[in-house]
Amino acid sequence: MEVRVWSADWGLASAESECLSMMAYAKFSGAPLHIKDTHSPFWSPNGKLPAFQHSSESDNSNIKNSNVTITDFWAFVTHLRKSKFSADYNLSPKQSSEVGK
Repeated sequence: MEVRVWSADWGLASAESECLSMMAYAKFSGAPLHIKDTHSPFWSPNGKLPAFQHSSESDNSNIKNSNVTITDFWAFVTHLRKSKFSADYNLSPKQSSEVGK
């Protein structure tokens, strides 16, 4: 798993809030995410950063190598949850029900 983000500046890991959000959620969820700084979003599917990529192999004969590229934060969160990474695992059922999405 890797995410390409706008390069660091002003003492921050990235100068863009969506990039920081993805990096923070990955850290809190325990996902093994490699962060790559970039100055060019043109290789991403929609020319937007952050761009999360995950290549995985499945035992299912229909899906051998699935490559996922995500640029939306909530789609990223959903993908990590499906991959068994979530920042919400330590929450009580009541706390979980109070989470916005």
